[in-house]
Amino acid sequence: MSDNEMRPLRSERTSFTEAVYVVSSLASTWELWGLEGEYPFFTYFFDDFWRSQYTNGDAQFDNLLKTEDLSQWEGKIIKPAFKAGLVHMAMMEVCCSYAIQSLREKENSAVAWAFSCEANMWLGTVRGLSIERGPKGSGLSIQAKKAAAARHKENWQMKREIWDWDEKQVEYKSIKAAAEAATARKLVPVTFDTVREWISEGRKNRCAGTPDSHRVE
Repeated sequence: MSDNEMRPLRSERTSFTEAVYVVSSLASTWELWGLEGEYPFFTYFFDDFWRSQYTNGDAQFDNLLKTEDLSQWEGKIIKPAFKAGLVHMAMMEVCCSYAIQSLREKENSAVAWAFSCEANMWLGTVRGLSIERGPKGSGLSIQAKKAAAARHKENWQMKREIWDWDEKQVEYKSIKAAAEAATARKLVPVTFDTVREWISEGRKNRCAGTPDSHRVE
């Protein structure tokens, strides 16, 4: 699908249509890398950010900077190609987060437009690098698959660590207090908002008796 088919005429565009365009374009890039079959974009990538009330592009940008500074992965020196895949994935997370923030603001408000513009700027970077490094079957595609798998494994391992810690502790009754304690102890290298979201999700699952279908052994 071409850009012209995905976007309304300029005179008809709104902050909402621009944010939707960004998300659709990210999904197309995901397909270009050949990830859709194994890691469906909306259930694997987008849903985490959409469900979280703490999704924030600025916070994801901080995570991108940390990713760019990585020198090791799982105790081993990180390979440049794999690191490039992780950085590319982190850029997509920044882009997606700004688009979601735009969708949550009042349509066509100054803030909504600001977020959609940020999202579009990052989309240009993601797509530019994708074209430069090649589509499905290329080196980028291979590293993107490795990065997607690594992101999935690492996120669920860290989430399980937070859930296990929160289930055992009795000192912090409120979600905020527990998140502050877990963040202060640096149990996992993620932001306070992410820890708070995970603790909230874990407590809801325990109350509902929901099994952890994503458990990483």
